[in-house]
Parts: sequence; C-alpha cells; structure tokens
Amino acid sequence: MHRFPLRSTPITRLSTFARGLTLVGILSLVHGPAYAVSADELLQILYKKGVITEEEYKILSGAGDKAAAPTAEPQAAAPIAPAVKPEAKAAPQVNTSFKDGFVWETQDKQNSIALSGRIQFDYRKYSSPDPINADTFDIRRAYLGARGKFWDHYEFQVVGDFGGLSGPVGTTTSSQSHLDEAYFNVAWWKQARFRFGQFDMPFSLETLMSDRFTDFMERSMASTFLAQGKGRGVMLYGVPTTGLYYGLAYANNAGKNTNDTAQTVDGKQITGRLAANFAEMFGQSQAVYHLGGAFADGTLPPAAAPSARTDARGFTFFSPTAFTGGTTDRKRLGLESAVAYGPFKFQGEYIRAKFAGTSTGGINYDKAINSYYADLNWLITGERYADAYSGGLFARIKPKSNFSPTGGGTGALELSLRYSKWDASDFPLSTTDNGTGVVITSATTAPTNEAKSYALGLKWIVNPNTRFLLHFIKTDFATPVTVTSGAPASTASTSSERAITARGQFDF
Repeated sequence: MHRFPLRSTPITRLSTFARGLTLVGILSLVHGPAYAVSADELLQILYKKGVITEEEYKILSGAGDKAAAPTAEPQAAAPIAPAVKPEAKAAPQVNTSFKDGFVWETQDKQNSIALSGRIQFDYRKYSSPDPINADTFDIRRAYLGARGKFWDHYEFQVVGDFGGLSGPVGTTTSSQSHLDEAYFNVAWWKQARFRFGQFDMPFSLETLMSDRFTDFMERSMASTFLAQGKGRGVMLYGVPTTGLYYGLAYANNAGKNTNDTAQTVDGKQITGRLAANFAEMFGQSQAVYHLGGAFADGTLPPAAAPSARTDARGFTFFSPTAFTGGTTDRKRLGLESAVAYGPFKFQGEYIRAKFAGTSTGGINYDKAINSYYADLNWLITGERYADAYSGGLFARIKPKSNFSPTGGGTGALELSLRYSKWDASDFPLSTTDNGTGVVITSATTAPTNEAKSYALGLKWIVNPNTRFLLHFIKTDFATPVTVTSGAPASTASTSSERAITARGQFDF
C-alpha cells in the first residue's frame, strides 16, 4: 500500500510547538540544578535532535527569520562540581628523635615529651682512721623522670630519685626514694617566664649546674651547704637581652621535699640571681666571660642550724647546736665567675651566710660563715667549654669523637684542680656561747670550725651520655677531729681526711 507523507498543517505545527515548549520547561527543571545551560542552548539541542523544526526554533528563540539554525553540535556545558564538605584537620604527625635521649615531638614542634634519667655509681676509699669512714660502693643517684612541652608555651619536668639518701657517719642510712624535681613553666615570653613547683633556687652557679655536668663528682663545701639548692615555691625568670640571665623566687625556707609547717613563723625566703656572659653579648663564640651575683633572705624556724661535710662525702666536721630562742634571720650573698677560652676554664664562687637572732637567755647573736672555691679545668682533647654554655650555665660537653671499642674515637679527656675553704670561726668551739657554739654530736666528739680541701680530678667523657671520673681529695682541719662510731663503739682522731673516689655515670 502506498503511503502519502503527512503534511505539516497548522495543527500539527502547533502540537510540535507545544511539545517543544514543554520539553524546554522540563529540561530547564531537570537539568537546571546540574548544568549551567541557557535557554538558547536548550533550543539548539532540541532542534538538533529533531524535536522542533527550524521554524519553531526561530519562533522559540524570538529571533524570527533573521535567526539562523545552528549548524554544529553545541559544546556540552561543564557540570557543576558537587559541594564538598571540608576535611577534618588531620592530627599532627609525631616524630621520634634522639637528642641526648629519646624525644617524641609533633611536626609543628609545639608539643614534645622526653624521658630523662641518670645512674651514678660511686666508690669511695678513705685513708683516714677506719672508725671515721668506711670504704663503700654507693648508688649516689638513680633518677628517672619526664619532661615536655605543650601548646608551645607550657613546659613541665618531674624527676624522682630512686637511689636513696646516705646520711653522715654515725647516723642511719636512708634508702627511701624521694622526689627530686616537680615543676611546670608558663613560657609566654622569653624575657619573663614563670615556674611553679619544686626546683633549684636561683643561687650559685655550681648549684644550678646539673650534677651530671659539674666539674667534680661532688660540689664544693661552699655551694653544697650554704646555697639552698631545691625548694618549693614560685619563680620569675628570663633572658631580657642576649647574654643576660635573671631569676627571682619566693619559696619555703626549708629545703627539698619540705613544706612550711611553722604556724607562728613565716618560714619563707626570697632568692634572686643576676648573671651575664659578656662574651655572648659581644658575639665571641669561642669564649665565656661569666659574672654573676645572688642573694637570699629568709627566716629559719626555731632549732635550725647549719652543718658541713667534707667534699669526699666523709664525715660531718662542723655541727653546731641548734639556734635557741625565737626565729633566726638568715641572709646569704653569693658572687660567681667563670672565664673560658677554647679548652681552658676557670670557675670560682664566694658565699657568705649570716645568722642573727636572740638566744633563749635574751642575748643577741650574729654569726657568719664564709666559704669559697676556685677550680681550673683543661679539656685535653680540645673541646670548647663555650659550646657547653647555655642559659647562664655550663652543661653537656660533647666529645669531638665518641669512643668506640672497635677504634675510630677517643672520647673527651678533662683534667681538673680545685681548692675550697670553709671558715666558720665565728662559731667558737665551746658550749657556752649562748646556744650558738659547736657541741658534741652523736657523730663527732671533737669537731672543728675551719677546713680546706684540695682535689685533683680526671674525667673521661666516652660519649655525650657516658662518663667516668676519678678523684683524689685531701681535706685539712684547723683542729684535729675526733669521731666515735661503730658497734662496738671505737674512737679515732685525725687532722685530715684523704680519699680516692670514682664514678661511672650514664644519663639521658
């Protein structure tokens, strides 16, 4: 059967036109949110697909006969990227490194934590009469702690001593572990930082130096017994300008691990230190020209008294009666200096302590103790002391080449000499000086009030964390010292103490 094509009548054209409008609307609704397509582009698509005629395209586009039908496929419109939720901020990566110990630190360096510790194993041999001192091995210190920083400005350190405390001759030796340090810092500004807790009071260069890095195994008589050491309180400290360091503390006047328990006496003290390294100020990196001063002013509770022990940790040669009456005002002054150039260093300090009050009998007393030390040091292998100076103190010496048992390194060798003096001649050897004289104790039946010490030391720094020390120490007393000790009790008298001490140390 022959079929005739349908002619385009007004009705069919109207029908097609309606369909085109409908499709334009539908496509606009459907594709609108997904594509950035204009109405003209939609008409071009409909015309190319044969949905509308050329005449309908012209009518719908509003251009009449002047509009030309499209001759090419329109370029597809670029899709609109769907909205993407912002990714959650990833936790900062933590890196592990070894900086004289293991340190965990975030990549932005604002947070870190590290373990710290040390072991000091000593041997002490005395040549003085046997009843005075016993040769012994000793775990001098066994510390374990942690330190860290959070949010870039908040620091902490907690250290415990598991080595125990060794009492003087004739007393019970304590093996009780105790807290050494526990504090946190608010370090908002380099010029002014705040410390809270138990820490070293800002007094004496030798006392503030860690026992890991002191020139000798034991600190001198001056800084050991006249500088307070650690205490509980608050401190303001900082570096106001290059090479200038200060600290100002307000704390209990009772020493480490001790609270203020005197109800009628405010047993607090204020302590301050100012030190400068002029070589650092003038940019001389190979040298240290250190000069500093410190003061401490506080009130001791009733029944307090100073004492002193030899540099070799032998016996207590100075032990006065407790101050009687009310409270005792204690004022201390310290001067410190250090000059280092290349592998040579001189270091010395002078400390004066004054004790003033009124005895039970109503008699005023004003007693002073003067003590000082001076030492010379030589790094035989050529390391520089200036490289170990930081923050107003001398710290870790790093050998040019670490010792290796398979060869290739020697470590660092250091030779040291020290002279120290203790002068408490204001305290007469009598029991009738209004409660302020030296009297018999359980350890010493005939004490002395003056002593001087000579020390020769050799130190081998195997690597930054390991060192061995050997010392010869001789202490002379102004008057012979008689000691009764032992069981059964025996008595010996001597005018000097001679000792050989050795230490193996590891720290991180």
